[in-house]
Amino acid sequence: MKSVSRVGWIALLLLLLLTSCTGGRRLGGPTGTPAPLPTVSVEVLSPAPTATSAPTPTPFPSPTYGVRDEDMQLCLEKAKEYRLDMSGKWVVVCQSRQVMLVGIGRKILREMPVSTGVPHVSETPFWKGRIGKFYGTFVGVDGSYADDGWLLFVRHGGTFLIHSLPYRMVNGKKVYMGAESLGREPASHGCIRLAPGDARWFREWNPEGAAILITPCNCGR
Repeated sequence: MKSVSRVGWIALLLLLLLTSCTGGRRLGGPTGTPAPLPTVSVEVLSPAPTATSAPTPTPFPSPTYGVRDEDMQLCLEKAKEYRLDMSGKWVVVCQSRQVMLVGIGRKILREMPVSTGVPHVSETPFWKGRIGKFYGTFVGVDGSYADDGWLLFVRHGGTFLIHSLPYRMVNGKKVYMGAESLGREPASHGCIRLAPGDARWFREWNPEGAAILITPCNCGR
């Protein structure tokens, strides 16, 4: 009996030792899954858009020509001679001086150098009437563009307008043509050309319905 009791105690001791080594887990059971790490909320920001700078205006040489008092006086004399209605908005284009006056009633609002049609080639006809509707941007007979066009009249299959200098697009910029002729010499295909700044002013003034006189090419010469 003593020997049996001793064996029993040894077996019990071995069982206790095995239990303490396995930490109370069943041998051969699944390994414990680690607790997940806490998630951190992160706000993902889209990169701020790169500021796009405004397009640089195309440099435009200001005409060196200045409207002289004698040119203005000649335009007013021709308006009286041809009995232009000057009770409201009015425009006088004096071709011999390549000048355009804009006014309302007795007040002159602006004097502008212009370039009209080349005599005997593509001349601008003598005409008195009313300015028509806004024509906007259009393509000319030579493939160039022009802005701020206003309809004058249609004659011999041609449309005559007042508009900005013609230009071509080069690398996304407007390259104007004929600036050197403003206030100096006829150079257009029959229309009345204005400097871009004057054309914008004229558009904002809204000349539709204004009385207009385009004098003959030989006035005052």
